[in-house]
Amino acid sequence: SLAVHQGLADILGLGVMVWAWRTPSCYWPWLGRVTYGAALVLLLGVALHGTDAYGAKRWLEIGSLVLQPSELAELGLVLVLAEVMSHRELSEMQRVGISLALAVPPIGLTLLEPDLSTSALLGVILVASLVRGPSEGPDHARTGAWAGLALL
Repeated sequence: SLAVHQGLADILGLGVMVWAWRTPSCYWPWLGRVTYGAALVLLLGVALHGTDAYGAKRWLEIGSLVLQPSELAELGLVLVLAEVMSHRELSEMQRVGISLALAVPPIGLTLLEPDLSTSALLGVILVASLVRGPSEGPDHARTGAWAGLALL
């Protein structure tokens, strides 16, 4: 039944939340890279072998499991961009360039589905990370301008 399904999903979600809370921060960069990489592979799988529904090819069927990899891409992008922003030794331009290079593939692959809302959300994640990155003072304003250009 729907109530049992929702209850199991809630329990699983709470378990993941506790696991994330207890995971040492030194593992998060690795988890981000793995999540991002898996999301890109799965998004490529959608582009090649995805399931059509209502004019969009957003789902990947693996046996009886049906996945929407663009959701995983959101998490993966947040984690890898957080890692990029944590490297204060990178210049502003390096952070912008690396961030764009990381954001363009999942945005492009979700646009191909087409999944415009997720593509826009991935763009917002990129802009938010650039605006809230480690820049300070005049650099912060300049990074905000770069973020605005990236959104266009």
